[in-house]
Amino acid sequence: MAGIGGNFTKQQMTGDVSFTPNCLLGNWQEDRAEVTHRLKTYVRSKDEGSLALSLASSRIVPQLRPVALRSAEPAGLPCFGDVVLVKSLGNGGVLALSLAEKPLGVLEGEHRKLHCASASTGATARTAFQLHSYDGKTGPVHFDDKVVLVSAGDLFGDEVIAFVHSELPPVGSQASDQRVTLRILPADGSSIPYSAAFSVVPARFDARLGLRGQPIGSDAITLVHARSGKRIAGLREAMLTDFGAEFMVSAQTMQAKGAVHQLTGERDGKRNITGYGVKGDGEENQWELVRAGPGQ
Repeated sequence: MAGIGGNFTKQQMTGDVSFTPNCLLGNWQEDRAEVTHRLKTYVRSKDEGSLALSLASSRIVPQLRPVALRSAEPAGLPCFGDVVLVKSLGNGGVLALSLAEKPLGVLEGEHRKLHCASASTGATARTAFQLHSYDGKTGPVHFDDKVVLVSAGDLFGDEVIAFVHSELPPVGSQASDQRVTLRILPADGSSIPYSAAFSVVPARFDARLGLRGQPIGSDAITLVHARSGKRIAGLREAMLTDFGAEFMVSAQTMQAKGAVHQLTGERDGKRNITGYGVKGDGEENQWELVRAGPGQ
């Protein structure tokens, strides 16, 4: 096996103190040329703004720009048109987009991943969302209304509209979770697809029938995908983004299993499963709307 000396000249291996830069023989000149080339490349990339650090900074800074929350009734009820934060009660983070994160696989149109960022981030261009009605309603939001969460950060310009979207898994897929992404469409009158509509229901399962049609107030809510019935979940699994480690977001509802599996789960301390075919929504499926306070 060749030793490390095979990669260097005798002058480099010797390191003789009598060696001077005036010697232009062998790898010494090659090393000098390589250092010069790298320096020129660095200077050119810096001037063009194409350094990896410069690109990351230009991508991150606009997403952290503060955005003012807006409420039509600051002391009253959440209304369509309000700009809010959507906070997970499962992991304590707020729903946030990431421009650099594109979901894997084939999806129709342009998409970005969604995560749960630290709530201490506050209202920024990546965490602020505006409440839209899929059915064109105005005024206060009621339980069972279909809501569309539109990015309020003005990161994409006036030519496009970006909204929270969930797509059904492909036929034959074994995935238990359904992807939740931010979909980007031209704002040229294109209609928002039904896959962007989420029904707002109370987080408490036993209160859902009695509160149907009532204003949501400050109660904890569950966002149910109108097309698939899956609930948006703020998971505790984290992944690295431009902003560090952030929690993942998906749409999931576990189906009830057989009696043996339920008894095993009860023994292991897992959540009890209801008699309605799905488990009772846990904290990962519970959210609250953080609104602007009086005077904001």
